[in-house]
Amino acid sequence: LVTFLKSLSIKVRLTALFVILFGTTTILFSASMYFLLDDSLLQDFDNALYNYSIDVSRNIKFGAANDLLVTVDEDKIFPFSSGTALILIRHASGAIMSQTANIGKVEFPYKKEIQNIKKGADSSYTTIEDTEGFPDAEADSYRLITFPIDYIGPSTIFLQIAVPMTTFESQLDRFTRIINYGLPTLLLLA
Repeated sequence: LVTFLKSLSIKVRLTALFVILFGTTTILFSASMYFLLDDSLLQDFDNALYNYSIDVSRNIKFGAANDLLVTVDEDKIFPFSSGTALILIRHASGAIMSQTANIGKVEFPYKKEIQNIKKGADSSYTTIEDTEGFPDAEADSYRLITFPIDYIGPSTIFLQIAVPMTTFESQLDRFTRIINYGLPTLLLLA
């Protein structure tokens, strides 16, 4: 390898060095941009989901204090911008008190999420990547928010909403395609 490098002219060696340095910095820059975009898009998605949770929580009806009948008024819930929202209301014990009809037999995680809220978080977020049990899954992954509902005293009732991450996934996929096609072309031009 050393004799091969010595046999190349100084122009070829400088050009190769330039392409290696330029390629390395471009790849590192692209990777950092990907992770920054991922973080920014997820933050925006979570903010939209949080605001949606507030809207949904305002449309929850409670029965008498001793029977805790809870219903979600599905007619008043605005559709989430990324697709169909799966909504359920859960007691801190894990018992499901109410749910929208489109959930089917999907099991949302809740123990860790409720513990995060009890430790002081205003809500808890989880990405569900296994959508096999989801009826008519609209995306490869769903984002789940667990949101406390103030009813009487400390929160013992929690709203859980899972929404498809369609918009999030398509924006990241688009950026990935730009990098996958643009980076080799840029290096070839260099």
